[in-house]
Formats: sequence, C-alpha cells, structure tokens
Amino acid sequence: MREIYTLSSDDLSKMADWVAYRVTPASIGSSGDREWHADPWLSVDERLTLEAYAGANRTLHVDRGHQAPLASFFGTPFASETNVLFNLTPQASALNQGPWNALQAQERELARRLNVAVYVYTGPLFERLMAPLPSGPALQRVPRTSSSLERCLTPSSRHARDGFARPEPVTRRPLGHRPR
Repeated sequence: MREIYTLSSDDLSKMADWVAYRVTPASIGSSGDREWHADPWLSVDERLTLEAYAGANRTLHVDRGHQAPLASFFGTPFASETNVLFNLTPQASALNQGPWNALQAQERELARRLNVAVYVYTGPLFERLMAPLPSGPALQRVPRTSSSLERCLTPSSRHARDGFARPEPVTRRPLGHRPR
C-alpha cells in the first residue's frame, strides 16, 4: 500500500495482479519524468528489473505501461511512486499509446469536470500465454491486454456511477504461434 495506490503482487509474473487508486481534481497534473526504479519494498527475487524490459519494444511491440498513471498523481508529492516497476505492465504499444492512454485521460477529465473522486481498479488480463520479455526471467508472463473498473462518487457520496472498460486488445502473436 502506498499513499496514492494499492496493489497486489504476483510472484510468478513479477507484476501487479491489480492496482487500485483514486483520482481527484487535486491529484492531477501534467505527466512528468518517467524515471523507473525497482520497488524498494520488495526483495530482488520478487520483482523484475529494468533490464528485463530491454528489447521488449522492438521484439514484442510492447511499452512499459503504468497501471496507476503518472499524470493522475503529478499534482501530489507522491507522483514518483507511480514509476516503480511493480506499477507497470508490458502493454502492446498501440494499446498503451491509444485506447489505454485515452481511458486514463477520461478518468482525469471526469474527476475535473464533475469535481469528484474517481476510483479505479485495474490490472493485466492473462487470457492466454504470451511470449515472455526478451530479457526477463523464463517464467515471466506478458498479459494480452488490461482492464479497468471505475467508480465515480459525487461530493455528497449519494450518487455513484460505475463503468467497466476493457480497451480492445491489440493483436499479437501468442507464444508458439507459427505462421502458415
């Protein structure tokens, strides 16, 4: 548990099973530097290293995607906590830079426009086994896509609006795929 989000870690994937966070108008800022670092709360055998992502963009077409996004917390003194490796998931570049980025921007816009807290529960979906990170551990898994569940509360907390978003997955070849 951190000041701005909570997550559950997975020893097999060495990524978060899920991340939960709250976006408020006051927490939002412009996206700052992405200085990735290992999670100091976890031992070396419980986490991936930055080196595990070496070559992943080129070979798998994946980005290091935030689960709790930096821009949603740049208005707080804790924004750098979003840059720990456990808060990121390898996401298809087209997903991370397209629908996933748009979804996170909508969370911020909703918080600002309605002046509410938006509660988000997000995480990777391992619907089928994908190729591991090129420089990662042998058992490390890469998710096919990600999902997000959101709840918006009005200042009076009498009205809630829920939504589930699962950006369309970007087609990638599964592990063992052989072209015909």
